[in-house]
Amino acid sequence: MLCFRIEKEISPGDRAILRRGDHYITYTGIDVDAKKFILYELFDDSWNSMEKRMIGENLRAHAPTLVEVRKRLFVVFLGKSPFKDQSECVWFYEHGTDNVKPVFVPHGMRVTEKNWAPFDYRGSLAFVYCFDPLVVFTCDTDTGKCSVIKGQFPCNTSGLTIKGGTSLWDAGEFYEGFVQSKHEGLRMTHLVKITKKLDMSSVSEPVTYGRDEEDTQVPLSAWTEGDKIYITATVGRTCVMAEFQEKTWSEKVRDMLSSRKSSQSSPPR
Repeated sequence: MLCFRIEKEISPGDRAILRRGDHYITYTGIDVDAKKFILYELFDDSWNSMEKRMIGENLRAHAPTLVEVRKRLFVVFLGKSPFKDQSECVWFYEHGTDNVKPVFVPHGMRVTEKNWAPFDYRGSLAFVYCFDPLVVFTCDTDTGKCSVIKGQFPCNTSGLTIKGGTSLWDAGEFYEGFVQSKHEGLRMTHLVKITKKLDMSSVSEPVTYGRDEEDTQVPLSAWTEGDKIYITATVGRTCVMAEFQEKTWSEKVRDMLSSRKSSQSSPPR
C-alpha cells in the first residue's frame, strides 16, 4: 500500500517546498484581485517566516514547482507566453539570481503548455514533456531552448490519463516522482519510476492521503530528507505537506498476522 501521512495544512495557494539545512525554501502561487504571482518565502525550522518577496506578477505566474540541478535551484512555473500564437508556456527562475527564461522547443509547441515535470539529468535541467508516450527534453538554461532526447516531438497530449506533477529525483536505480491522473472526474496521485536509460518502468496504484472522500488530489512538489520523501499537494481545496510511506506486501502481511495474533491472545470477555 502506498500512502501519505499529512503533517501540515498550508494556506493560502499552492506551495512548493524544499528543505535546505534548517530552512524551508517555499514558492507559492497566489491569486489576489484577479492577479496571479508567485510569493517566495523563507522559513526557519519551526516555520517562522524570515524573508519574502513577490515574483512574476507581470507574467501571470502560477503553479510553481522546484528542482535542484547540481546545487542550482530552479523554480519552474507557468506564465504568459512571449511567443507568437501561444497563450501560456513553462518558465524557470533560478533562485537567488536574475535568470528568468521562458522554456521552448523551436517547433511544435501547443497554444498552452503545462505539466512539464523537471529533473536533473546528468547535471542538466531536463523535463518529462509527456509520460505516455515518454518524451523527454533537456534545456539550455542560458537560452531556455529545449532539445528532444527521448521520444518523438511534437506529440498528441490531449486526453492523456497520466500528466506531470512534481519534479523527479534520483533514487539510484530510477528517476522517481509523483504524477497526477484524471479519469471520470477524479484526480489522483501516483508514484512513477523512469529508468536511467529513460524508459518508463512503472506507474503505481493511486496513492492515498487518508482523505478518500476528496476527488481532487494534485501533487505539487516533492523533496527528500535522508531516506524520507515529502510532498506538497492539493487535496480537495487544501494544500498539505505530507510524508510518503510505502509498505511492501510482506510488511502488510506481517502487520495483518500480528494484529490477528494479538486479538487471538486477548482473554475472553
